[in-house]
Formats: sequence, structure tokens, C-alpha cells
Amino acid sequence: MPIRTFVDSDNEREEHMQLLKEAGATDDEIFVLKKGEIEDYLIDVSAISKITNKSAKQINDFLESSNLTGKELLNTLFHHLKLSSPKSQTKQAIAENIDKIPQEIIDF
Repeated sequence: MPIRTFVDSDNEREEHMQLLKEAGATDDEIFVLKKGEIEDYLIDVSAISKITNKSAKQINDFLESSNLTGKELLNTLFHHLKLSSPKSQTKQAIAENIDKIPQEIIDF
């Protein structure tokens, strides 16, 4: 049974692709995300607000003033909210609370 895999388009993309191909994955089974890091897809004001109990305005204000992206943005946002950097469980909770899944992921 074929398995399809997401790959970030960050700096480690080529290394990830090579490892997947060495494991037998074909180009049709590997999907490279348009945004640089998977964390870029977790920057969802409503979902973050819901799981952190912080106001959407507070989150939005920070996001609008930041030029960071991906993991760095998510970590810095959490520090700004006086929270520790989000671990896997927190990231999963954010993903589970995103109302609108990006079309490129739906198409995958």
C-alpha cells in the first residue's frame, strides 16, 4: 500500500527527499508544501486562541507586527503570550482546532 508524505520546503527539504527516496518513496508519494515549514500552517489565530485561552486580538496584534515565519514565529508568539514553546502535543491541538484546512493539504 503506497504512503504519501508531506515534506517542508525549508532548508532540509533535499535531505528529507533523499531519505524518502532511499526508503523507496516515489515522486508521486512525496508532496512538497508551498510554505517553508509545517508550522506555517499552524499559525491560526482562532485555534491558538482556543488552546491557549489568550485573546484573538492579542495574537493578531503580535502576528501583524512580526516578520517571522514557521517554527520561529510560532515559538516567538508563544513566548510573547508568556507560554513555553509549543511541543508536539500543543501543535497537534492547534491542528485539531483549525477550522479551515488549506486547500493544498485537502488536495493532497
